[in-house]
Amino acid sequence: MSFAGLPRQSRDEAQPAHQELAGALPRDITAFTGRHAEFAQLLGTLAAAAAGGAVVGIHAIDGMAGIGKTTFAVHAAHRLAGAFPDRQFFLPLHAHTAGQQPVDPADALASLLLTAGVAAAQIPPGLEARAGRWRDQVAGKKILLLLDDAAGHEQVRPLLPGTAASLVLVTSRRRLTALWDAAVISLDTLPPEQSATLLVRLAGRAGIRAGDAAVAEIARLCGYLPLAIGMIASQLRHHPAWTAGQLADGLAYARDRLALTPAGNLPVAAAFGLSYADLTAGQQRLFRRLGLLPGPYFDARAAAALDGTSLDEGGRRLDELYDQHLLTEPAPGRYRLHDLLREHARDLAGPPDARRVQETLHHHGLTLTTTES
Repeated sequence: MSFAGLPRQSRDEAQPAHQELAGALPRDITAFTGRHAEFAQLLGTLAAAAAGGAVVGIHAIDGMAGIGKTTFAVHAAHRLAGAFPDRQFFLPLHAHTAGQQPVDPADALASLLLTAGVAAAQIPPGLEARAGRWRDQVAGKKILLLLDDAAGHEQVRPLLPGTAASLVLVTSRRRLTALWDAAVISLDTLPPEQSATLLVRLAGRAGIRAGDAAVAEIARLCGYLPLAIGMIASQLRHHPAWTAGQLADGLAYARDRLALTPAGNLPVAAAFGLSYADLTAGQQRLFRRLGLLPGPYFDARAAAALDGTSLDEGGRRLDELYDQHLLTEPAPGRYRLHDLLREHARDLAGPPDARRVQETLHHHGLTLTTTES
């Protein structure tokens, strides 16, 4: 994209700060596995919206780091692209890209407008003016807009088209609760059978089958997390001398599954680290201490005791971590950490955290909150 001939100020205003234009959809992957229920949910919501004359279909796809949000959204977008013939846009918003700040909404709008064919000289300055120009540009068109890795609703809302029969897919590690009219698809870990199938497809090795006990054990030790499964599958693919059984044994006895090898699960730890960096100091402290509890389950009483706060404050802080997809809530008021996130929290914890947890367990008797029953 050339900005030659424009005054310097106009070029700077029109050119996105990240030097990255919105583009076509990334390629789909042939190894995509599962998510049938989630895709059926998406189709059902779209059908209901069309029947009700909804202005624009917005779907917030959220989940923890490494759960496969972008992969699912891209796969769904490819399957649905035919219903949105006027254009498909893909725009990374970089809420969790190492070394990069989240994309400013005004810059995102400039990217979308440039990609849609608007000349740089015709892109107005200012967020509101650009948002209006974007809505005008796509008015009356059937477009699909995929906004990947959103930081929050403030970043997303100005980018939404106002045209009928368009679709917006937004991926985020946060629950975008302030997008009132968005349908929510929260991705969980894959079921064991689908995790094993994904591992086999990504490994691409003859003689390794999804029904093998070693494959099932690897998937379990990866916490059924697609990113971790992909990292381990890559090791099997590039080390033909390794057997699935040997790799399963190595994972089982590893002191730190997140750093089994330098080229192994390192991206998983890095992904978790970016989520951790988003937290306030108080949220980080509670996250670390929750990882040191002797069992996977805890509640507001445990959080309050660990932080020396009231029961209401403990519950509020757990909700904050839940909204960031660092906790799950398998039952009302009862929370847990994913196995690999718990390992990450323990890795981050220091001696003061360990002392506080030990004192809390001794003085408050939290055994009931850290057991499954």
